[in-house]
Amino acid sequence: MDLSLGEKTATDKDISYLASDLSSDPVLGGKMKRKAKVMRSVPQIYVKYAHLGGFAELYENSNSTNLKNY
Repeated sequence: MDLSLGEKTATDKDISYLASDLSSDPVLGGKMKRKAKVMRSVPQIYVKYAHLGGFAELYENSNSTNLKNY
C-alpha cells in the first residue's frame, strides 16, 4: 500500500508522524481497527492519540488551524 501522499502532506506541513505497517503486527492492527471503529481504509491518522480520520481529513485539517486543537 502506498501511503506516500499522506506522508508527503505531513512532511510538507511540518507535522511529525509515525508510520506503522499493520500487516506485520496483527495485535496493533486489531487495536487500530477498534479505535477507528467504522473506518476501514488506510491511512488512519491519529493526532496525540485522538482519531482524526483518513487522508481526506488530514488534508482538510492541514490547511487550517484545526490540527492545533488535537
